[in-house]
Amino acid sequence: MDEEEPINVEPDDQAPLLGSKKATSSLTSWLLFSMLVAVCGGSFQFGWNTGVINAPSATIKEFYNETYHARYNVSMPARELTLLWSVTVSVFPAGGIVGVNLLMTVISIPLMDRLGRRTLHLAGLVGMTVFSVLLSLSLLFQDSVSWFPYASISGVVLFVVFFSIGPGSIPWFIMTEMIPMSARGKAVSLAVLTNFFCNFLVGLFFPILQESLGYYSFLVFASLLAVFSLFTYLKMPETKNKTVDQVLAVVLGTPQ
Repeated sequence: MDEEEPINVEPDDQAPLLGSKKATSSLTSWLLFSMLVAVCGGSFQFGWNTGVINAPSATIKEFYNETYHARYNVSMPARELTLLWSVTVSVFPAGGIVGVNLLMTVISIPLMDRLGRRTLHLAGLVGMTVFSVLLSLSLLFQDSVSWFPYASISGVVLFVVFFSIGPGSIPWFIMTEMIPMSARGKAVSLAVLTNFFCNFLVGLFFPILQESLGYYSFLVFASLLAVFSLFTYLKMPETKNKTVDQVLAVVLGTPQ
């Protein structure tokens, strides 16, 4: 009786990664660091919202209370004061910052394929760095220069503009263009965890930072953003019109 020929079972379809080198299909240290820097750079905006937007709460509450007292000759009840402040905080980001954020994010969509992900992300980080410094300076010298209070408002808006064109949107999808399928699930989970953990840290420690450093506290953000900008310029690869294999080859310095 003739022997049965063995049946070859093909493995699940997966794109080969850098030839036959299976080691490169997993997360590398530089690729992981690139992904974390991209996500951390975007996460500071959320912490900015939870920390900076809420920072003037005492001043605004005092204004509401004084106005209420001038009209009714009694202090505003604590519950009503808290409710009014909460509405104010909600209206500010929803009506202003989110509007700018949404508009610039929509504008950045066609620019990603024209200018590249790396270029937009780098431009966003550099812009955030510059306007963090300008915001700090405008607040420090607002009593000396009459138009500096308006400059501080412009600084916040432009900070959000540069956040929206790069770090606000690009880190969420560039990971899928940099990381192979075999490691993508773990990498994306780690990136999301890092993002929201940074949000938590900034929101938690910004009041302490502001109490210790005052308006100089924004320079801490500027310094971190400058580091992220430098790393993006030196190490982060461009993923536009490239496969994961090609991106990995650039990161690892492997000839294609």
